[in-house]
Amino acid sequence: MTYVLLVLTLAAVAGLSVGLLGLLGRLPARSLAGVHSGAPVLVLGSVAALMASLAFLPFALADKLGDGLLTGVVIGVAVVLAGSAAAAWLAGGSMARARDSSHEGSP
Repeated sequence: MTYVLLVLTLAAVAGLSVGLLGLLGRLPARSLAGVHSGAPVLVLGSVAALMASLAFLPFALADKLGDGLLTGVVIGVAVVLAGSAAAAWLAGGSMARARDSSHEGSP
């Protein structure tokens, strides 16, 4: 279970990187389902997941956490990561659709 927490930590770093790149405008406009408009949600969720996983990771590596606590932390971090990614995807997709529909009548 410690390795799962380590993988979730790396996933949080990846989500934070993509969110920051989207927030800074370094990604193409259509990449990752409009991550520009959903980037703040992705950044906030990734930071929360990263901080929680980094708080428990040293104790998990030292095998000082019980199985129940470690399982709860892993599930919590996974839910926060998945929820923020889904919310960013939905926000980005809806903003992209709104932007496309506003340009349909333009020549």
